Amino acid sequence: SLKGDTGEGVNEVKKNLMDFLVFRYNTYLDMMIQDSACFNGIDPRQVSGMLIELSRIAEETDKQVIIAINKYQVGEYTETIDFINQKSVITLAEKDKLFKFDF
Repeated sequence: SLKGDTGEGVNEVKKNLMDFLVFRYNTYLDMMIQDSACFNGIDPRQVSGMLIELSRIAEETDKQVIIAINKYQVGEYTETIDFINQKSVITLAEKDKLFKFDF
């Protein structure tokens, strides 16, 4: 239950759940984009589960999901990091810049 708790992470999870439902059931858009800010304050274990669920929805509905996420947001869970690396198209780091821009 998400009732009664007003923490930052719980509020972010509520927002993400609404996004997930729209992504899953909409018939107008075949993609969803989420910035890393969508996962701020959420426990890394929950973020891992959310990413896996989004991937499952995308595969089942033949839609595309694009997510920008920071490594610290998923913790030190090697299984999740491997999953992200397997699904990643672009991985940026301090030395690897997109179009030579600093972000």
